Amino acid sequence: MTSNEMNREAVKLVAKSATPRKRVGSRVRAALFVLVCAPSVVGADGIAAEVSAGSAWIASRLSGMWDVDDRFALQLDYSVTRSESYAQNGALSLSYVASDHWSLGLSGSWSPASMSSWSTTLEMDEDARLSAVSSTVSLVATATYDTAGDTDHETQAGLSLGVDHVQSQQTFACMCDAELAPLWSQLSRFAINASVSRTEYRDTDLGLDATYYIYDVDPRYAGYFRLPGIGQLGSGIAIAPLRYAVAPSVGNRWGKLTGTLGLAYGENLADEGFELAANVRFHYKLSRELRLSASIARAWNVDAFDELSTSSSLSLGGKYAW
Repeated sequence: MTSNEMNREAVKLVAKSATPRKRVGSRVRAALFVLVCAPSVVGADGIAAEVSAGSAWIASRLSGMWDVDDRFALQLDYSVTRSESYAQNGALSLSYVASDHWSLGLSGSWSPASMSSWSTTLEMDEDARLSAVSSTVSLVATATYDTAGDTDHETQAGLSLGVDHVQSQQTFACMCDAELAPLWSQLSRFAINASVSRTEYRDTDLGLDATYYIYDVDPRYAGYFRLPGIGQLGSGIAIAPLRYAVAPSVGNRWGKLTGTLGLAYGENLADEGFELAANVRFHYKLSRELRLSASIARAWNVDAFDELSTSSSLSLGGKYAW
């Protein structure tokens, strides 16, 4: 997994924590994307678009929201990321308002196979070419409780269970005598997430989000070729080997403007490095129908060898509801 991919994973940790909590009357729509970077459903028919860019990648996303009735809402997302490779992702989410206090959510996403390739020089001064074709399927179920009152002090809490399943096939080509068959790898990551948000004096939101990850195989070793005298070759499975992550946030509303600061810290497996990210996001309500948003994020990744890599990203977006 490249450092850019790991830093994008760190930015995702704060994307949700830096999204302001939006109340719709006395009910709150469930947070449908707990483990991925996606806008929250705000309980209105509409469309939304966002463009994000980092030092080595650019991504765009288009979302459509539809309130089926007073209790059910659907959201459809399509996103494209261009970096060393070209990756697409589609997601479909369903939320259900069970009562004034409880709401449920279910979302699934799929990233079809995308290919990336790179060159390296082996210790015997031979050039090698490696490539990987990977795809991902994800599923998240969420339950949210909201006090749903009209006082100056309200609380929202949520619990979600999610799984990401990644499949990857890597190939190795070398001018040397080494001949390796294509390497087929797959990995499932399970996530248990809990979050709580406290609204103080109607305009200030204090949030805390925590996630614990479980893997069916060790992501630090999955997806690598192993050559005698050389060690591991390849990029591995394109997923950050996190054991847990915590993300506090604080937000405030000033009339039509909302600002949120989110932080996130993630510890890798076996204490082999960590990820830290910060995100500042602003929402501005131009009218009842149109809203604009902008955010800037910074991520730091320290690997098992204490080597530091950093990245920054900027995103601009908008939503039109009717």
